[in-house]
Amino acid sequence: MNNKKTFVSADLLASRLSDKNFKVNKLTNTDDTPTPQPDTQMHFALGKQNYLLIAISFLLVIAGFVLMLGSGTTETAYNPDIFSTRRIVIAPTLSFLGFVCILFAILRKPNQ
Repeated sequence: MNNKKTFVSADLLASRLSDKNFKVNKLTNTDDTPTPQPDTQMHFALGKQNYLLIAISFLLVIAGFVLMLGSGTTETAYNPDIFSTRRIVIAPTLSFLGFVCILFAILRKPNQ
């Protein structure tokens, strides 16, 4: 193996650069096609539809928590409404489905 380093003198380099037939950059555009401009538009990680699904899912979670609201039982008065189907089955199920839908909305691939 030859480990010799080759050095280019400044004079040789200047003469090559001044030569009109010498191409400095092979990537220069020689034809009349316009060069593509870089995309300066901001792109978000999620699309508009994803954010809409997240908002709807969040409203489902809020609705589930609202359905769980109600007066509780105190030491002096018993309220049998704390064991209603709405408060122990429907509302938690609705909230859970809202959380699952939020996960789906985040993981869904946005349409381009």
